[in-house]
Amino acid sequence: MTQGSDLQRVVGGVVRDLVEAARAQRADGRLTDTGLQALTFRASRRIVEHVAAAPTDGRAGMLPAVVTAMMLTVAELLSEEHRETGAPGGAERQPGAGS
Repeated sequence: MTQGSDLQRVVGGVVRDLVEAARAQRADGRLTDTGLQALTFRASRRIVEHVAAAPTDGRAGMLPAVVTAMMLTVAELLSEEHRETGAPGGAERQPGAGS
């Protein structure tokens, strides 16, 4: 497994776990701003620990890959959600088309 695909796997898993935990707490009526911050802090630690294991001279260069992996996972989750609910705005939606 390459460093990039390993990073994508870790970041993607962290984001998916975060969204799942937030959804579960929201469904139970327990999701507060403070709770969301705590979930996010715990999730970000997993990413930081993964990046910290990389050689020092390569860590700063990993930032764009981390952000890209996070955004890609969020987009995938939103696309999955739209397909499951049949809501408008899934993969067929054109950029700038409004809501």
